[in-house]
Amino acid sequence: MFKYFNPLHHPVFWAIAYLAVGAALASATDPPHKHPSAHPLKDGALYKQLREHYKAETVSDATQASVLLGKIHADADTIEICKLQHVALELALELAGKWGLIAEGFATLDKIERRFEIKDGMRWRQLYLRQFVTKAETPEQNRQIVEYSLKHGKDAEQQGNLELAASLAELAVQCAEKCKELGELKDKVKNFDKKWQEFRRDFSNVRECQKIVEEEGSEAKVKQAHLVLGRYQAFVKGNWGAALKHFGKGSDLGYFLLAKEEEAGPHDLAAKKHLAEKWASAKPFENQLFQKALDKHIADLCQMEVQGKGLQITIVNGEVSGTLQYNGAKVPVQGTFQKGILQLRFDYEKANHEAVGEVRIVEQVISGKLRVYRGNEIRGDLGL
Repeated sequence: MFKYFNPLHHPVFWAIAYLAVGAALASATDPPHKHPSAHPLKDGALYKQLREHYKAETVSDATQASVLLGKIHADADTIEICKLQHVALELALELAGKWGLIAEGFATLDKIERRFEIKDGMRWRQLYLRQFVTKAETPEQNRQIVEYSLKHGKDAEQQGNLELAASLAELAVQCAEKCKELGELKDKVKNFDKKWQEFRRDFSNVRECQKIVEEEGSEAKVKQAHLVLGRYQAFVKGNWGAALKHFGKGSDLGYFLLAKEEEAGPHDLAAKKHLAEKWASAKPFENQLFQKALDKHIADLCQMEVQGKGLQITIVNGEVSGTLQYNGAKVPVQGTFQKGILQLRFDYEKANHEAVGEVRIVEQVISGKLRVYRGNEIRGDLGL
């Protein structure tokens, strides 16, 4: 269980390891130091026995908690059983949150994320950050939380997790208000939070809107609620299927028409591109935070999976990639599709080839004929 560890000296801990092997590692297919959950066995017998082993209930102040955290981290660095190591670190997090050990808590968060695959890791971090906020008393503790919230808030924004970024910005403001000695950091907090104020205002009533829709209130309220929910699903959650349904019942005529046109399902690439251009002219908010979600949807609309005889390609904004069956070989191709002309480039028998021709695409099926060239030499025709 431990490197350089004598179980005879620690019978209780050896018993815990035995439990972990029998129960937690029944599915031993997980790779070392990888686990999909932030709380694998937090309410189970293993977690309780770890608390008993470390005598966590006897800790009476932050100094004792800090010493125990150091011991848990040292043990976790030598434990070879993945889930036991994870639960031990979860116990360390609990102690850090309970006793306001902000720096130690952040170090534990970082260690867990380095070693384990945490589902929705940023939101998991946020839960502990909020716990730390309630325990932060000194200016230094508040500064640490502000810096951490800003860093991970910006990360969340880059990853498109706007709800989490807005929440972390609010958390940073909350801690900054409790600390008068932040200097330039306070200005950074204000600037970062400024763009999230509109977000929180526009989506603070999402649950209320959902309730209005479910209870079928007045027609005007229901339509407005559908509009809010449509924007939320599209620009915050990226769930355009749900968004289109709300837009189709919402109060905004522009979104209504775009949703109905998209739900009708344009199959032709030109029609998809035309619809994408209409979406591009839409202005979801003055705030540019939502432009990334709209740009992704536009890119998805301009993407088409196409297949024909021996040909499978993806077309994105006129750029082509995929595979082609040529002389019995499946070769990767790249190229362009513009105004009905398909042009492909590929290597065959260590020589550059090109295939060009006029084609038609109907409901994602391509038909036509391509002429194949090797340099200036015609190598034959391919029927699609």
